[in-house]
Amino acid sequence: MTWIGLHVKCPEVLSEIILAELSQLPFSTFEETEEGIVAYCEEYNWNEPDVQKILSRYNSCSYLYKHIKKTNWNEEWEKNYDPVIVSDQCIIRATFHEPSNLPYEIIINPKMSFGTGHHATTHLVLEYQLWLDHQDKKVLDVGCGTGVLAIMALKRGASSVLAFDIEDWCVENSKENCALNNCSDIVVKQIEIRAVKDSDFDIIVENIIKGIHRSNE
Repeated sequence: MTWIGLHVKCPEVLSEIILAELSQLPFSTFEETEEGIVAYCEEYNWNEPDVQKILSRYNSCSYLYKHIKKTNWNEEWEKNYDPVIVSDQCIIRATFHEPSNLPYEIIINPKMSFGTGHHATTHLVLEYQLWLDHQDKKVLDVGCGTGVLAIMALKRGASSVLAFDIEDWCVENSKENCALNNCSDIVVKQIEIRAVKDSDFDIIVENIIKGIHRSNE
């Protein structure tokens, strides 16, 4: 799969506004840089006229885009990876790191999936999970990536967890990470959200830009 990386150069004062505007399009991930914003989407969702329409409102902005081939995040991750600590309560680490004494420990091998805990959005959802009552709750993890949010849900006492993703490598990676964390009770499937028939969930966790949903409506 090929992705598009949209690099927007803009004044800092406009960064949040432009990010909010671009989030209406089917970009899945955003990154703030010293020069502005980088937005990523799958190639089939790329629509340059829509991007031009938004950015043409801001005379001080310029952009370029690049085609990006699917990256083996496992190789990149291991080059420069440090464990992630969330609210001094949870550590997300690899198998080659030493265990910790924190209440929650999640071991992951991300391979090509998104969700190592380093990204701000993943970190924020994990923080939210730390105070949210999961005990005996039915949990749905939408777009599970590495499975880290599903694993946290089970460790927090969920009675059942269904995790799904549309990408086969994410499903494979989530299953592997569930096994690493002795969370074999988590059900992991390769499906779209339309295929989720059971609506009786107490908690739904999701780390996806809303533009992805709009592109699939």
